[in-house]
Amino acid sequence: MMKGEIAFLSGDPKKGGDAMRLRNVATSIGAGILAVLASTPQVAMAGPVTDHLTEAEELVDELNSIGWPSESSYNKYCGSGCTGSVVTWGTPGTPTSYSSESQCAPFVTKLLAHTYSWATSTYFSTEFASTSPNSARYYDRINADTVDHMDKITKVASLAPGDIIAIKYEAGASGGSGHTPVVRSLAGTVVTDSDPNTTEYVVEVVDSTSNPHGTAPVADGHDDSRSSGSTEYSGVGYGFMVLYADATGDFYGYRWGTDESTFHSVATRPIVAARVTSEA
Repeated sequence: MMKGEIAFLSGDPKKGGDAMRLRNVATSIGAGILAVLASTPQVAMAGPVTDHLTEAEELVDELNSIGWPSESSYNKYCGSGCTGSVVTWGTPGTPTSYSSESQCAPFVTKLLAHTYSWATSTYFSTEFASTSPNSARYYDRINADTVDHMDKITKVASLAPGDIIAIKYEAGASGGSGHTPVVRSLAGTVVTDSDPNTTEYVVEVVDSTSNPHGTAPVADGHDDSRSSGSTEYSGVGYGFMVLYADATGDFYGYRWGTDESTFHSVATRPIVAARVTSEA
């Protein structure tokens, strides 16, 4: 063993004492840094959020557990005679404490307002010029890419669970101002035409509608939760749409259900999507 090492271990004033003082200084500095870090507020990372999808699924699953036709007393589309969309989240495990009587875009608005503290009446008034924007207004503002807490998406393949799809019915198209569903999952692609320049994506959505997706019962397995056998009901639920992408991947059109043949082009029903984010 070297002499210097013996001196250090025995507390030699010249060698061991200096080392101990340096160690104490380093310990004090480290403790100070930890104290500063502990007292500094932690900022949440900004990025996509899907809490609203979780809340939508809770609502639909609780209502679906009631079963049709009894569910229609708690879940229906806000149609003739409806004075305004109303959605209630109740107590998990008590299905009849939940209810929904809403149209498509108002359902999305109420879903966001229920889930996020920033989704206030002031937010919707500022971003959409309405406390309850319709589908056309959702499309216009999202397409302009100026909405806080929403990032514009134009590629079908880029869709992810929680994304909001806004379809606008141009003048001459029937069925209100459009449709606004929320993506639940991407269920793959299908081929139903011979156009090599388009790709058809099956997308599972959560929405409120008077017309379930597909014709009950759907033979290909993409059933709508608002159907029971051959009987269809209205309200909030799960369904499958087919979204078309052109050769560049952009939205090209859609079919309402996987077994429905009518194709709607973006020429008369333009489509855009938005990803909800935690930052403005």
